[in-house]
Amino acid sequence: MCSSFPSSTATLNTARSVVGVANLKFHDLRHTFAARLLTKGVPIYKVSKILGHSSVVVTEQHYGHLSPADLKGAISCIEGVVSVEFAADLQRTPITGALAQPAQVAERV
Repeated sequence: MCSSFPSSTATLNTARSVVGVANLKFHDLRHTFAARLLTKGVPIYKVSKILGHSSVVVTEQHYGHLSPADLKGAISCIEGVVSVEFAADLQRTPITGALAQPAQVAERV
């Protein structure tokens, strides 16, 4: 190792003392980096590759809770696709036109 460059640990220790954060570890920076990528919309598969995880499952176990916006975004994509009228038509029975019971709707869908 070249002695003219400080180690990453020494650099982190200096930064911690300057900022006044005693318990900051290098892994905390890695976790923050991954969390910010996910909250900015980077797909979890890509974050997994960047972090060098053995599989995306490892990334999902550690960071999956940080991307609920993905689920919300997926749900918002359906807005306008299914209208109230369309949903009501699905609930009507084909013969009588009366509202169907939930079990009847499930059978047709």
